[in-house]
Amino acid sequence: MSKVLARMEERGLVVRTTDPADQRAVSISVTPAGLRVHETIVDTSNAMLAELLHDWSSADVKRFSGLLARYAATLQCGVFR
Repeated sequence: MSKVLARMEERGLVVRTTDPADQRAVSISVTPAGLRVHETIVDTSNAMLAELLHDWSSADVKRFSGLLARYAATLQCGVFR
């Protein structure tokens, strides 16, 4: 994880700040550039999804969305941990 954060920091996407009271603790903040990259990724993902599902009925999309939400909830409950 630290290598990924280092690369993100080099690219100006995040800033790491060491806690002066505890040198082991580090806060990570997203920069405005990082927020723009995130927005681009979300927009691109949404466009790709819309293209993939363009010929699905609204009922199919709704069911698929519900199943994905159920799947995500299952993962969050730690079933696969």
